[in-house]
Amino acid sequence: MQWVTHYDIAAIIMEIIIFGYTNKLFRQKDKSSVYFLLMLIFNLVATVFDLVTVYTYVPVEQGKIPVWAGYLFSMIYYYSENLISPLLYMYILSLLNGRDTRKIEKIWFYCVVIFYTVIIFTTGMTKAVFYFEDGVYTRGPIVALLYFIAYMTFMACLIITIKNRYRLIRSQRIAVYSFICFVFVCVVIQMYIDNILLTNYASTVSLLLVFLSIQNPEIYKDPVTGMSNAKSFYSTVDIAISNRKKFTSIIVEIDGFKYIKDSFGNENVEELVIHIAGRLSERCRKKRLFYLGDVRFGIITYHDDVIMITEELWEEFAGQISVSEINMTMLPLICYVNYPDAVLSSNELASVIDYAFTESRDLMNEGTLCIGRDFLTKKQRQLAISHLISQAITNDGFTVHYQPIKNVKTGKFSSAEALVRLIDSDLGFISPEEFIPIAEKNGKILKLGEIVFEKVCKFLASGSAEKHGIEYIEVNLSVVQCMQANLAEKLISIIDKYNLPYSAFNLEITETADFVNNEMLISNMNKLLSKGIQFSMDDYGTGFSTSDYLIELPFKMVKIDKSIVWSAMSDEKAFKILKYTVAMMKSLELEIVAEGVETKEMAETLINIGCDFLQGFYYSRPISENAYIEFLKK
Repeated sequence: MQWVTHYDIAAIIMEIIIFGYTNKLFRQKDKSSVYFLLMLIFNLVATVFDLVTVYTYVPVEQGKIPVWAGYLFSMIYYYSENLISPLLYMYILSLLNGRDTRKIEKIWFYCVVIFYTVIIFTTGMTKAVFYFEDGVYTRGPIVALLYFIAYMTFMACLIITIKNRYRLIRSQRIAVYSFICFVFVCVVIQMYIDNILLTNYASTVSLLLVFLSIQNPEIYKDPVTGMSNAKSFYSTVDIAISNRKKFTSIIVEIDGFKYIKDSFGNENVEELVIHIAGRLSERCRKKRLFYLGDVRFGIITYHDDVIMITEELWEEFAGQISVSEINMTMLPLICYVNYPDAVLSSNELASVIDYAFTESRDLMNEGTLCIGRDFLTKKQRQLAISHLISQAITNDGFTVHYQPIKNVKTGKFSSAEALVRLIDSDLGFISPEEFIPIAEKNGKILKLGEIVFEKVCKFLASGSAEKHGIEYIEVNLSVVQCMQANLAEKLISIIDKYNLPYSAFNLEITETADFVNNEMLISNMNKLLSKGIQFSMDDYGTGFSTSDYLIELPFKMVKIDKSIVWSAMSDEKAFKILKYTVAMMKSLELEIVAEGVETKEMAETLINIGCDFLQGFYYSRPISENAYIEFLKK
């Protein structure tokens, strides 16, 4: 038979090239790298001995090479080639780090390997796989069974991959699917055209694809710092978790990165990152260091030395850093997470790290923060509330309650503040202080604002409030709403829809440092003022640049925050500040609303210093529409 061997020769060349790039894989301890290397080694051995056997058949037949050598070469070929499919099976299982491997799956692998070992290496006696009759190579009766087991193993690989496809990234899925399909097709071709040595070539090309898309060490390396990257960090975490090995992840971030980037440019920032990476590498030379991006670094330690490491990190950043002749002081934000005390998977770790650096940065400024299980609980609650907000918007799940406001001059409750409420059967009452910031982050605040405003309009349109002497309702506007170019038009449109007077609304805007576009805000306010809608500065005393806002923005009222009121009731200095603040505002012809009134004495004190309106639990908690009407009746 004339053998076509150039596919095997090409496969050997490719395998040698791949080995040249996989030296780093030998140093990695993760299971996927081990199984990949085993597949590569056995595939190379199978390819080499595929060539050796076809070139020794004739010499064995002619008696130039002993028959035992023919048996040995063929057994090595069969064994190496048939091990590829069970090794691929274990390789796929190793990629699924977050999934527990069932015993039956491991048993399948061991059974297949043991079967191959016994049946192939005893074929000299049994003639089951192949034999030499008068020096002539002949396939045995069990060869078809070897093909069948290989096909079944490949099918198991395919089923496991499809079943757990969401646990694998896209490149991993494509590589596995391609491996199985390509090898399967080439084996079928070789079954019918058996003089073309195609099977090992197919395996080699498939392994090359797996290497380029999954196992390539460069994928796990950051090009700027030369360190292991975030992909490598979470892969290492997955490996430690799959091995049930306790570890601690220490995360270090340089505070003010955005300011540094804006001030010094990308080129200097890159140099800064390299400089910091070098210093950390020198300081943590015995630890595995990772660059996670945006001047954030990760350290994984398997020892009880977290305190020592964090102290060394603070010491490292104690002085100034000089980059491109620019001296700067770096403030590190450091947190650490223990496995399994705080997290149980790499996804949970990523989640709590993100939560810590977005929601708890102020805690890190005071020192090193240990992230416990409570952080994950908070993050999960945040996600649950975010989902609940979306559901409430779709299913009309928000309600509006009203807290009466007393007019000191008339003694009547002629206005009220509209307060949105969210209640869930599982989570219970959720405070607006909790869900409104979440709605601002997930982009639902604009729709929520429209829903609240429309509910207030429906309530006023019923006529019950006006009938009992209500002159206007105060409605809160979020910072995000105030930045809308068409805010005024939207609110006017809703009011017109219910045919209500514009004077029935007083819009509250929280004193804040977050206004980034005062011109847009002033434009919206002026449009609404021209229609007769008034404005109040809400939560006075809790924000920044108070005097600037009072001067720049056309407020009619100022609502003094309850924290200021409560402090004034128990502290003489705080009371003097409140007294003179009220006097100053009165001189600006502003009306004063005092929040947080809880006792008769507080009410009398606030009236004496000149407050025009009082609001608080002394008069009423926020109550439903019907309860509010009953309150007014009494």
